[in-house]
Amino acid sequence: MLPTLLAALAGSSYVGAIYWSRSPEIKRRDRDDPRVIAHRIKRISAVCLVWLVLVPLTAPMSARSSVRSMGFIPGFTNNYSFTADVMGLLKAIRTIGALYLGTIFAYFYQSKLDVAAFIDDVYINFFTFQGYRDHIFAPLTEEFVYRSVVLTYLAKSSPVVVYASPLLFGLAHLHHAWEVRRHHPKMPWTIVWAQAAFQLVYTTVFGMLSTYFFRKYHHNVWTCVALHFLCNLLQFPPASVDGPLYANIIYYVLSVWGFARFVVLLRSA
Repeated sequence: MLPTLLAALAGSSYVGAIYWSRSPEIKRRDRDDPRVIAHRIKRISAVCLVWLVLVPLTAPMSARSSVRSMGFIPGFTNNYSFTADVMGLLKAIRTIGALYLGTIFAYFYQSKLDVAAFIDDVYINFFTFQGYRDHIFAPLTEEFVYRSVVLTYLAKSSPVVVYASPLLFGLAHLHHAWEVRRHHPKMPWTIVWAQAAFQLVYTTVFGMLSTYFFRKYHHNVWTCVALHFLCNLLQFPPASVDGPLYANIIYYVLSVWGFARFVVLLRSA
């Protein structure tokens, strides 16, 4: 019972750190404001450090085993092999890359291989406050808390409990809908709740996939970080390509083939 409670506490602490004891200046600003982003990065970094210390002391296993179970040190995971961890990471990237094959084609087709536009995208996605938060900081810290910490506490729990744990991850994203409503008070509640429901389902399913990766690759959390990074970067696949019929046909064929390949790779040893 105690490990389950600690797992729930860890999952709740990620969002709790964001909202606990905020200054009036931070409260009134949008989540994409650089000052808000910096504030949250500091808070969440502190939370991660706390759990990094607490897990070896309170997990239902030895301190050494708990660090290995968290899987953030390549070569010191349940794989017991640096080479196996690297190969697992490459396999994870190949698997999720197959799912986004159509999206990758759409990006390069629509950009017309414009080098300047590509450099701009790299800058926006990795060298701005918002880009760093979405594509570097969030994948690292969310996977550490919701996979490394939560699943280490649940290591001796039943598979049902383990695969139900991503609901914590899904619930942790509901606050985005509240923030949208707060900064857009005229937005109808039906739209707010629809967005919240979609985000809950989407992030929970993603959390289940990340949990599967964590277990499949023997608690190598870097496979989960890679999954999270690519999903945040490539986002939800577009409905179509902005181009002629042949481009859309190629996009749909690659998307369907990529999804089939993704399923095969997901199930392979």
